[in-house]
Amino acid sequence: LEVRVGTDIVPIAFESVNRMNILTGDIVFVRNREMIPADLILLASANDGGSAYVETSSIDGETNLKLRNSPHLPAQGPGALASTSCDSLLNGDNGPESLKHAVQRI
Repeated sequence: LEVRVGTDIVPIAFESVNRMNILTGDIVFVRNREMIPADLILLASANDGGSAYVETSSIDGETNLKLRNSPHLPAQGPGALASTSCDSLLNGDNGPESLKHAVQRI
């Protein structure tokens, strides 16, 4: 898989690793219904609006699903972040970000 970063084409690949080998800064690809192997930040989701429902029963004993949303970039691109409030990024005021765009951003 290749993504464009600016004017460069950068190859990326995923590999299977044991959860004990996941390090800070690693990007972890989790499929539907898979157990999440570590504390993660949701960067993107194939669901509408970049959201995902996460079951946390193994952590807190609660069986209900919790909604988690990925951050959204403003339509103007990363350069506009300085003039954008954190609230608008977290609340998705700029519309949903596609999974393809999130991978390119990463």
